[in-house]
Amino acid sequence: MTGQIAIIGAGPSGCFLAQALLKSDPALQVDLIDRLPVPYGLVRYGVAADHQGTKAVSRQFARLFERQGARFFGNVSIGSDVTLDDLRGAYDAVVLAAGLSADRALAVPGGDLGGVFGAGKLTRALYEHPEAEALPQLGPRPLIVGNGNVAIDLLRLLAKTPEELEGSDLGHSPTDWLAASGIEEITITGRSPAAAAKFDTVMIKE
Repeated sequence: MTGQIAIIGAGPSGCFLAQALLKSDPALQVDLIDRLPVPYGLVRYGVAADHQGTKAVSRQFARLFERQGARFFGNVSIGSDVTLDDLRGAYDAVVLAAGLSADRALAVPGGDLGGVFGAGKLTRALYEHPEAEALPQLGPRPLIVGNGNVAIDLLRLLAKTPEELEGSDLGHSPTDWLAASGIEEITITGRSPAAAAKFDTVMIKE
């Protein structure tokens, strides 16, 4: 296969696809386009700040641009800065790998009340996503609904002291917010029993 390919979204899906394409044919011109100013998406803004081993995959992705010749274009919004039709006219193929940019609403009564926050909204604020809102007040006894990996990430981070966060890449403002949160008790609830919950074993060991 030869030609020019645009990948909309420079998160893990987009980067893994670019790697596979350039491995199959190094002559391809692969451009990754993202509305954020930096690449790697959830690796940068979704993986817990104290999971340095998981975040290290960004070094693998960096080789895309350093060695394999892929190009990155950030701060580009599809539909306002450039249209999908424009991209289709300029490239031989356009791949949409934009991911999920906002929380899905929890379709239960009361899900839209004050004091209810989506995990994505909270993690974007914790990891200082460029479009994040301010960190909310959780109160002394927050409840986490869900028992997958993201829920366990939040559980672990909310339970840590600032000293236990040393060596992470959590910023000063989120660290100060955690230190001042006054959390006394954290409850986690999910529809699956612990043995069937969708978290990795290493997550709960931590």
